[in-house]
Amino acid sequence: MAKVHVNEGYELYQIITDFGDPLEIFREGIQNSFDEDASEIYICL
Repeated sequence: MAKVHVNEGYELYQIITDFGDPLEIFREGIQNSFDEDASEIYICL
C-alpha cells in the first residue's frame, strides 16, 4: 500500500486563505469545539 504525503504547510495555507479574515480560523475552531460538545478548548498564540 502506498503512503500518502501531506504538505502540512500548504494545507494550513489553504485553510487560512479560505477565510476572508485570517482570524476567522479561531472562530471556526471554537465553533467546531462547541458543535462537538468539547469540555475544554486550548488556544495558544
